Order: sequence, then C-alpha cells, then structure tokens
Amino acid sequence: MDWVKIADWIKQSPYVLCLILCLIAIVLGLLLFGPAIILKKLALEPFYADYRKYIGFVFLIAIVLLLLLALSFLYTYFQKRLTSKRNLQQQQQRLLSLTPEEKEILSRYTSNNTKTQYFDLYDGVVSGLEQEGIIFRSANLSRHTTCFAYNISSWAWVYLNKNPHLLEGFQQPVSITTKFLELILNNT
Repeated sequence: MDWVKIADWIKQSPYVLCLILCLIAIVLGLLLFGPAIILKKLALEPFYADYRKYIGFVFLIAIVLLLLLALSFLYTYFQKRLTSKRNLQQQQQRLLSLTPEEKEILSRYTSNNTKTQYFDLYDGVVSGLEQEGIIFRSANLSRHTTCFAYNISSWAWVYLNKNPHLLEGFQQPVSITTKFLELILNNT
C-alpha cells in the first residue's frame, strides 16, 4: 500500500478526510458511549476492555480534527465572501470616476439594452475597461479583422442600470445605422 498516494488523494479532497474522520468518530463513539449489548453482539468486549483508553484518545483526536476542518471551511468561505465584497466595492468605486470615452463605451450597453458590443481589439479605452474587469472579450474570433465581441460584466450591468447618472456627461452615441447613412449622404 502506497501511503504517499493515499495522503495525496486525501489532500486533494478535504471532503474525503472529513468523511473518514466522521466515520471514525461515529464508530468509536458507539464503542465508547453505546449500549453494552453492541459490544457483546460484535464480540468486542475483550478488545474494548484492553484498548479503551486508546479508543477514547483516537475518538478525541477525530473530534478535534473535525472541528478544525469545520473552522477551516468556515474561515475560507467567509474570507472568500469578504474578498469578493471588497473587490465589488472597489470596482463600483471605479465606475464613479469614468472618463467621457469610457462613459460613451459603457452607455452603448445600457442604451441599447444589450450585454454585447463590438469594439476594435486595439482600442486603448476598451482594453483599459477589460483589464479592470468592467467588460470582457467574449469571443476569440473577430467579426471583422480586429473587431471582437465584448460583454459587460454582470455586476457592472446591474450597477450601471441602477445608477444611470454615472453615464451622463457626454454626447449620446450615434448608432451604426446613422453613421452609415451620414457616410452615404456625404459621398453623394
């Protein structure tokens, strides 16, 4: 039996360790605190009499380890929630200081009521918003040479729809159809 492989397997899944410790605690708890008839039927009375203090010691260790695992899970869970909440607050604070160019880009999402817009890959403003997690590139295939689909993050979508005043202070975006019509009219 390769103990290193077993130890690695247990490390990869703390739930397995938790299950093993629970089983050990239940079995030893029944031996220690259960009715004497269980020991009699299983023919464990001589074993119990000889090793009672060791059974009690292993039982206590299993209980302590279970408590430590539970505290570890709780700590990890609340730490992740706290970190997530802090990150969300920082990102929402970032939306309070948008430049006019950033407002223009983000208003395309809210004014068109869509979560996807197409932008040039080499647009620095778009790259900045992407790097800050406000928008993200949702496709690796371009629509036209360097035009990629960008989606707005769920938290940004909700926050900007609740606070539309954050996108005020720039000229409303002109639709692609309007730009196309202007181009045709100017060329004739």
